[in-house]
Amino acid sequence: MNQVSPSLSRRRGRDAKRTSRIGALSHVPDIVGPGLKGGSYKPLTDAQMDMIIDAAKRVLEDYGMADATPAITELLLSRGAKQKGNRIAIPREMVDAALETACRSFDLYGIDGEKKITLGGNHVNFGTNSYNPSVRDIETGEFRNPTVTDLYDLTRLADKLDNYHYVRIPVIARDLSPEEFDVNSAYAVASGTSKPFCLAISFEQFVDPVTDLFDIIAGGPGEFAKRPFCLPITVPVVPPMKFAYDSCLAIDRMIDKGYPVIMYSAGMVGATSPAPLAGMLVQSLAEIFSTLVWVNLKKPGHPMMAGLAPLGCDIRSGACVMGSAEHVLLEAASAQLCNYLDLPGAQLSGTTDAKCEDYQAGAEKTLGAVTIALAGSNHVGLMGGGFAANMGMTAEALVMDNDNLGNALRVLKGIEVNESTLAYESIGDTIRGEGHYLGHPETLRLVPTEFYYPEFVDRDAIGDWEEKGKPDPMVRAKARAEEVLATHFPSHISDAKDAEIRAKFDIKIAREDMSPGARRPLTAQKA
Repeated sequence: MNQVSPSLSRRRGRDAKRTSRIGALSHVPDIVGPGLKGGSYKPLTDAQMDMIIDAAKRVLEDYGMADATPAITELLLSRGAKQKGNRIAIPREMVDAALETACRSFDLYGIDGEKKITLGGNHVNFGTNSYNPSVRDIETGEFRNPTVTDLYDLTRLADKLDNYHYVRIPVIARDLSPEEFDVNSAYAVASGTSKPFCLAISFEQFVDPVTDLFDIIAGGPGEFAKRPFCLPITVPVVPPMKFAYDSCLAIDRMIDKGYPVIMYSAGMVGATSPAPLAGMLVQSLAEIFSTLVWVNLKKPGHPMMAGLAPLGCDIRSGACVMGSAEHVLLEAASAQLCNYLDLPGAQLSGTTDAKCEDYQAGAEKTLGAVTIALAGSNHVGLMGGGFAANMGMTAEALVMDNDNLGNALRVLKGIEVNESTLAYESIGDTIRGEGHYLGHPETLRLVPTEFYYPEFVDRDAIGDWEEKGKPDPMVRAKARAEEVLATHFPSHISDAKDAEIRAKFDIKIAREDMSPGARRPLTAQKA
C-alpha cells in the first residue's frame, strides 16, 4: 500500500484550505464604496483655520474682485458690496450671511436612479481624471488627439470600474468644432455611464441645448432639474481675485436651469497665488467666498460645491505640478477648511506629473489618493487614468488606478472594533487546535468582507511569479480594458430616447459605433 509522505499530506491540506479561501471570494461584496466618512487627517489646527478664514474675509473686504458681469455687479452692490475703482469689495457681513444660508449637503443622481452619491458632510467620493488633451492609443502606445468616440469609450470603461463613484469627462474631443463640442460631449458621457458625471458647459449659449438633451434623457421638459445627474465643472474666478466673465454668464444660466454647481478656484502657488501655502489658502478661500455670496444672493441654499482646489507649481520652471507633496498638502488643507465651514468641498488630487505607469506615477497617485481620502474631501477629481499633470490619459492607467483607489478606500474605512472583532473565542480555538487561523471558520467568513483584493497587484512569491512568466501588470490592465471595451455598451438610454436626441441634435457618434464589433475602441485604426 502506497503511503503519502507527511510533507505531501500537509501540502495537500494547505492547498485544500487555500482553495476554500479562494472559493469564499466567488461572491465578494463591495467592502468599500462611495460616501465613506473622512476627516481624520487634519493638517491645520482650528486656530490656524480661523486665521485663514479671517484673512480671506479681510482680503475680500479690502481688495475685492474685478471683472464682475453686470448681473453680478448689480446683485452685489444692491446688497451692501462697495465699488472700489474697477473692483467690488464684499464686506465680511455678506460672507457671514452667505455661510448661514449655504447648502450643506446634496445628492447627485445616476441616470438609472440607483448610483446616487452624497456631496457634503465628510463623505468621500472619487472621480476620474478629466479634460485631458491627449489619449494614448491602445494599439500603438503613442499619445494622440482624442476623438468623441474615445471620450465615449473611456467613459464606458470607467462606468465598469467600481471605485470611480462618478465620472468626470475624461478627455477633450478634439475632432469637434466649438459649436458641436458641448452637446456632443454631453451625449458621449451620458451614453457611456449611468453613474453621476461632471462636465463643463463652455459658454452661456450652450447651456439650454445641453439641458434640453438631459431633459430628453430624464423623461421630459424640466425633469433633469428634479434629479440632476450632471454636476457642471465651473471655473468662475481667474486668480488673483478676478471673476471669469464668460464662465460667470454660463453659470448664471446653469443656476436658472436647476444645475448644482462646483465653483472652482484653482490658482498655482507662487505663480497666480501667493508662495506661502497659508497665503495661497487665504486667496483661494477669498475667491470661493465671492462666489458663495453671489450664488446665495441669487438663490439662497442653492446646491454649490466649494471648489477650493489650489494647484502646485515648480517655481523653477513655472509649470503646474499635481504630484508634489505641497499640492497634496494644499488639497488636504482645503478639504479640511470646507468641512470646518460645513460646505460641500471639491478638490483635485490623486494624479501625477509622470508620463507613464512608473514608480513616480504610483508614488504620487497613492500619496494623493490616501491623503485626500483621510482629509475627507466630498468630491475628489483627477483620481484615475491621467498623466503629466492632467495632460494625457490612458485606458491601462484608468484600470490600474481603480485598484489604487480601492486600497485608499480600505484605509479610509478603518478597523471595526466590537465584541465580535476582538476575536476572543477564535484565539482560544486556535491555540487549542491547529495553531493558525487560515482554515478557521471566522477567517473564511471574513475573507470577502474584511479584506480588499486589488486586481492588478502581484502578491505571489518570487518563484511563483517566475513560473508564471513574470507577468506584467500593464499587459493585464490592457487586456482588462480591451475586454470591457469589447463587451460593455451601456443601454440606460433607450433606443427611443436616443432617436429623439438624434432628431434634435447633430450627434457625431454613429449609432452603429456604439455596439460590439463595429470598430476597434481607443485606436485610430479601423476595425
